Amino acid sequence: MRGISLLLMLLMLAACGAGGEAAPTASINSVPTATPTPPPYREPTQPLTADTAHRIALLGRLDNAAAPPSTLFSHSFSPDSTRLVALNQDLLIMWNLINGSIVFNSGRRDAARVYYADNKNEFYALDSVGNIAIYETERGILQSALNSAVVFNGTAAYNDLESRLVIGGDNGKTQVWDLVGRVSLATISAHIGAVVSVAIAPDARAFASSGLERTLKVWDIATRAAVFNVTLPDDPAVTLAFSPDSTQLAAGTPETLYVYDIASGALRYSLTLRLDGAADVLKWSPDGRFLVVGGGGSDALLVWAQEGRVVAELLGVGALRVDAAFSPDSTLLATSALDRGVNLWNLSAIDDGNIPTAALNVPSKRITGVSFSPDGFLLAAFEAAGSVFLWGIP
Repeated sequence: MRGISLLLMLLMLAACGAGGEAAPTASINSVPTATPTPPPYREPTQPLTADTAHRIALLGRLDNAAAPPSTLFSHSFSPDSTRLVALNQDLLIMWNLINGSIVFNSGRRDAARVYYADNKNEFYALDSVGNIAIYETERGILQSALNSAVVFNGTAAYNDLESRLVIGGDNGKTQVWDLVGRVSLATISAHIGAVVSVAIAPDARAFASSGLERTLKVWDIATRAAVFNVTLPDDPAVTLAFSPDSTQLAAGTPETLYVYDIASGALRYSLTLRLDGAADVLKWSPDGRFLVVGGGGSDALLVWAQEGRVVAELLGVGALRVDAAFSPDSTLLATSALDRGVNLWNLSAIDDGNIPTAALNVPSKRITGVSFSPDGFLLAAFEAAGSVFLWGIP
């Protein structure tokens, strides 16, 4: 039965597919290649889940001809999934996801990251020195700016439900912002050396920071006190991720995945990785069942989050620019790797370590990232030359 279900999933997904955080760097694809004419733009009709994935189709393609093609290196969906704001080498761009049109584009102004507000009325651009520009969403007009108190080094994490941003610096300091309230909630001397990575808890009450001296800490934002503090035995954590209930912290070093219970400080388990195996991706599924970890050229791993046991190696999800995204209902995992395209994995049908999977027939394999919209209706695949392919249920 396992072989039959896997074959059916492969055939159904493949057939429907055929129908269908660092400062910016130079574009991956500096020489534009011929791009097929996009299909007529269509709105999705229902969420993309394991039950509906057999009907997945290419709904449209987002482009921008206002500047030479270049990679989109940061993006954010509006909370209602009707807008997408993004940055490339030259532009700040916003698209309407109802009809695929461009709402506006303007100069990037040194922006390195972009984040949508939880109220959808504004968005934020974090620049290369840690200052924050606040824009209104309809015309992209700059409203105000906030100045950083850290020597920002490109380390940042954002909580999109509370519009809170934490940034780290080379001077060991971290700063937490309430962006809607326009107020700095805390500036903390977190580490002796540079801050390597940060993460903010889903409940927005705490954040984690990793220092070059190998310390890993969790900070209570209200009290500015460290509620968790360990020194890692091997290397600094280059990636961090809180569990959905904010009670556990996953930390990826160049060779090891650690998962800690925050309240007790206890190490729940560790998992040996291939070199730089957590450099690109470390994410929990929304239901807390899985961790996906990847990077360093080796195939990504799907891990049972509570047990620390590898479910499977995600074959082909390796090499450069690995990315992964869980659907909001946690039944699907989308993965991408540069020059290897996009795959969907059916997490509701795992059988003895086998995960039904199929490659989407994306018009380009030069994909640098994947992302689900907050409502789960859209799967976006970001192409190296700047196009965004949108997939869903027509």
